[in-house]
Amino acid sequence: MKSFSHILPILLMLSLSSQVCSAPKDSKQPPRLVLGIHLDQLQEEYLKWFMEGFGEEGFKLLLERGKVYNNCNYGLNCPDAANTNACLLSGCAPMHHGIIAREWYDRQLERPVSCVYDTDYLGNYTTSTFSPLSLRSNTLGDELKKACKGRSKVFSIGLEAEAAIVAGGRSADAALWMDDASGKWCSSTYYNYMPSWLQKINDYGLFETNNGKNGWRPKFPLSRYVYMPHQKNPGFFSYALSFINGTGYRDFKQTPMANTELNQLALELIDQEKLGEDEYPDLLILHFNTGSQLSGNDSRAALEMQDLYFRLDQDLGWLLKEIDRKIGLDNVLIYLCGTGATRLAVEENPKAPGFYGNYYPERTTALLNLYLTAIYGSERWVQGCTENEIYLNRKRINELNLDYREICNKAALFLTQVEGIQQVVPAYRFLLGDWSSESALSLNYHKERSGDLLLKLENGRNVRWESYPGKNRQIQYANQTTILVFYGAGIKASNHSQLVSIFDLTPTLCGMLYIRPPTSSTGQVLF
Repeated sequence: MKSFSHILPILLMLSLSSQVCSAPKDSKQPPRLVLGIHLDQLQEEYLKWFMEGFGEEGFKLLLERGKVYNNCNYGLNCPDAANTNACLLSGCAPMHHGIIAREWYDRQLERPVSCVYDTDYLGNYTTSTFSPLSLRSNTLGDELKKACKGRSKVFSIGLEAEAAIVAGGRSADAALWMDDASGKWCSSTYYNYMPSWLQKINDYGLFETNNGKNGWRPKFPLSRYVYMPHQKNPGFFSYALSFINGTGYRDFKQTPMANTELNQLALELIDQEKLGEDEYPDLLILHFNTGSQLSGNDSRAALEMQDLYFRLDQDLGWLLKEIDRKIGLDNVLIYLCGTGATRLAVEENPKAPGFYGNYYPERTTALLNLYLTAIYGSERWVQGCTENEIYLNRKRINELNLDYREICNKAALFLTQVEGIQQVVPAYRFLLGDWSSESALSLNYHKERSGDLLLKLENGRNVRWESYPGKNRQIQYANQTTILVFYGAGIKASNHSQLVSIFDLTPTLCGMLYIRPPTSSTGQVLF
């Protein structure tokens, strides 16, 4: 009689693999699709002020029938679309996942680089060379892929590369974003993904928004734009958008028409990739823009913001309606959150209430170099800087056998006298375990990417660059929290005011998917 003992391990493995991504016995099955709606530069007060102007199937549906957490804390020194997305999807801070900001200073290249810059991979429909390999922690998508043996599908779509790539994680099937120069939907060869249906969209311009060619004007009657508190009578606005000058599609990406095009692409991807059609949960993350710098700081109280939010509300209503038709909202877990603080244009008028002086990063580093030269001799003591970090020339300091900590301390004391700087922390303190200096600064610190001196600038200061005028902005610390909403998959409506963290999103989603949270996750399960 033949022995079948040799096939028992194989049968056991097959049995276990068939249970991956399945709920425990007598438990509710996991959702077939997790849909993330990320709103860059979201100002949650607008959702409240504009509520009566929204339709019934978009924002209003999510906010009135979802589980809403009104105080979700960023907890970072300078939250932006890159580091907040990494925090949301990894469940941990930049000190663990490594994405300290949208860009940092590269000591080898001696210039600022994107957080996803990687010359080992080429671009599809773009000249940019990007990959997610700078992530130092697993993400929700990575854990879902691992748990379901690669059968789950993970996609991330955004208007900007950094947000889309970071949120997708290392194991995503693809991250897609709109190229600044061409307006095409592009990706990286890292993913080895460029299906024929997406190539047709790019080659034939199937999703090009006709309104974009004619500029940005109010979509609805002016009588509808009455929900901004203390506003004057609404007036007509018009922005001409040129795709042949130096700005390319960067201006277009500041308009609601870009959100509409992203929404169209998402629906096409759901259909073509058959998301949510089998027992293995899929993940789709969408990054919409809810801030516009086309009208400067006046956009905070202008008709443009209402038009942007009203159009996005329509887009979301269309998206949810189509998903309900194809998959069923009971089979879909939807979450909505903000990513990154509102970006304010610099205030040009010195007499304006919002003008609190200027801060010049490049001038500051030049002054610091002169100060250190007066003490230690003529050398290039400062290698480079970002908005809130200064990188010293460590190599030269070591070659001259100087006391690194002494130089850092002297430099920090000098910088506290510079106009616009509120606080300076030498980074070596964090390496030695001093996490009490400033929690937001310490959470944002990563020893391989951060500078030697970490700065906290004064609120309201205009950051002005001579070499990179496109980075000019006004510092604002007011919006350090966002809203976090869960809807679908049997979640009951409720409203919560307690303080929660952006680190809590992924552990909560992992619990509902019956998978392990990322390895570096420090967040809590909310329900």
